[in-house]
Amino acid sequence: MRRRRDMSGDKHLEACVQVYLRAYLAYLRAYERHLAGGGADEPPHLPDFVLDGEMWGEAFGVEPPRVTAMWPMLLRLPPLIPRCRVAELLPDTVSAEKIRLDERKKEGPRVRFKGAGGKTSIVYPAPYLLEYLEKVLKPQVKGRPLAA
Repeated sequence: MRRRRDMSGDKHLEACVQVYLRAYLAYLRAYERHLAGGGADEPPHLPDFVLDGEMWGEAFGVEPPRVTAMWPMLLRLPPLIPRCRVAELLPDTVSAEKIRLDERKKEGPRVRFKGAGGKTSIVYPAPYLLEYLEKVLKPQVKGRPLAA
């Protein structure tokens, strides 16, 4: 089920920050357990905690973000990305105009926060923006699409 959430108000931004805080705290606790165990097993994977569906579902009532190939980007991106800075933070991917047009067709990122106005009035949680990018970007090798 693809449910899109358009949210406004500070309480939703605060909820997004809370999701990230909970994810990082859970990650730190898991990493402490890893170190206490002598570090013999593989260390925990931060994106697994950030992409935890339970936290996103509790905060916003939406399915968790489904990010596969672009998960390493989560470690480099801020938690919330203004639409006007997408091209700056993710160069050579999509433009803010493309996202805006896809949103009109109900094909944009599933979760967004809408502010009172101004240039940064639309922001996306990074996992949901990456989910959208994985959907719209086509893998290519030297300018040619990959065979399916």
